[in-house]
Amino acid sequence: MKLNALVFTTVALVIVSLVIGAISYQRLPDRVPTHFDLHGRPDGFTAKPFGVLITPILVAFLGLAFYVLPRISPKGYRLEPFLNTYEIIALAIVAVAFGDGMAALYLSLGYNLDMNCVLDIGLGLLFIILGNFLGKVTRNFFVGIRTPWTLANPEVWLRTHRLGGVLFVAGGAIMVIAGFAWTGSRGTHFLLTAVPLGIALFLTGYSYVIYRQLEQAGSAEE
Repeated sequence: MKLNALVFTTVALVIVSLVIGAISYQRLPDRVPTHFDLHGRPDGFTAKPFGVLITPILVAFLGLAFYVLPRISPKGYRLEPFLNTYEIIALAIVAVAFGDGMAALYLSLGYNLDMNCVLDIGLGLLFIILGNFLGKVTRNFFVGIRTPWTLANPEVWLRTHRLGGVLFVAGGAIMVIAGFAWTGSRGTHFLLTAVPLGIALFLTGYSYVIYRQLEQAGSAEE
């Protein structure tokens, strides 16, 4: 099983983040921001030595986790049927984590940056990418819309992911537009929670309704 693009990209981003951290180290404050309030202002900090290592550690962890998951998937729920799609999804998540980390480091250097907008745009782009590939994801325990009902029935999985793809793209577009349009607004921070939570709750309920409909029709069991 090969995930060469994922391995190469993860290693490259870890190296780049370490180099950028080393170059910026002397200019960074003693405490590096790691959390931001409703207005995108830093309100949580960590010591500089660890602050510059957060991004490479997170990127390395995500890359390793995505590399290992296909190898531990149980029989009947393998990732091989959509491995190319899986790799694209993994690359997108790793890239967004890297981008957010670099944005926080950029802000630490004293430059003006609205982190809420950065997070909104990054998460929005990730949702758009995920939405475009959800329909190709087959049943598994690690990637996709995993509810008891989607995992129990392939038809429920298929229908939920087709609708989920549309909602992910729409929700992602809303977050990206808001990120560009509402700089400095508390609304961008609200969307970071409201959009993913709203989509998750709706699709959970949708998968249950579809499962019950199939159950009543006598086709809910595999």
